[in-house]
Formats: sequence, structure tokens, C-alpha cells
Amino acid sequence: MRPPPRSSFIVGFPGETESDVEDLESFLLEAGLDWAGFFPYSAETGTSAAAMEGQIPRDAAMDRLRHLDSVQEEVTVARNRRWLGSRSCVVVDQIDDGVPVARSYRHAPEIDGVVTLDGGRPGQWLDVEYVGVYGPDMEAVVV
Repeated sequence: MRPPPRSSFIVGFPGETESDVEDLESFLLEAGLDWAGFFPYSAETGTSAAAMEGQIPRDAAMDRLRHLDSVQEEVTVARNRRWLGSRSCVVVDQIDDGVPVARSYRHAPEIDGVVTLDGGRPGQWLDVEYVGVYGPDMEAVVV
């Protein structure tokens, strides 16, 4: 198994332009990463970047982050839909409100979406078939 394509990006670094954000948006759409995380730049006292000109206001950085996150969510949903009807092995992490919650090799714990199941106990490895996509999350049945 090949690891899923994923990356992380800092948004709002000093000097970042709207054009830079548009370029990143284009990259996200072209690259088709399974998962991407976005983090706002935070000036740290004593660092070179904290003294750079072109500091991006926190509100503007957060707006950019939310926009890029929504673009990536659309890409992730499309990538997840490609798994509908296919099978893989998952590990059950927990039971949440009576529903087993699992992850496959594509899902980093506590970072990516989850796979909800129709059965299973924490610690079990199960073969499943994917039957639904809900944002970054998936639904599967035990086979």
C-alpha cells in the first residue's frame, strides 16, 4: 500500500499575497491530495519572520485558511467518493454514541476523517466495504 498523498501548509506568512493564495488553491485542485492541513502563521518573538515587513493581519490569514480548507474539503470528498463500493481493512478506534469509529491506512488518527461502521469493537481489525461519504468522513459496512 502506498501512503495517501497529504501535506500541510502555513497560511498568512509575511509577504503572502492574494496571488500566492490563488496559486495554492490551484495547486490543491491539480494535485488532488487526499488530505491537507492549514495552519495560520504566528509571529514568534525573536524570529526573523516576526521582524519581516508585510505581516498579514490575523483576520485576513484566518479568512484565507478557511477558504483553502473549504477548497481542500471538496477535493477530499471527491477522493473519498472514489472508494465507494471498494473494500479495505480498518481498525476500530472507539465507540461514539453507540457507533464504531474506525480508520484505514489513509486516515491519520485525530487528524483526518473517520470511518463509521455497522459493527466492531475497539482494537478490532475488520474488512469493510465503503458505502457513504459525508464530508471528510466515510461510512462502511463490515464484510
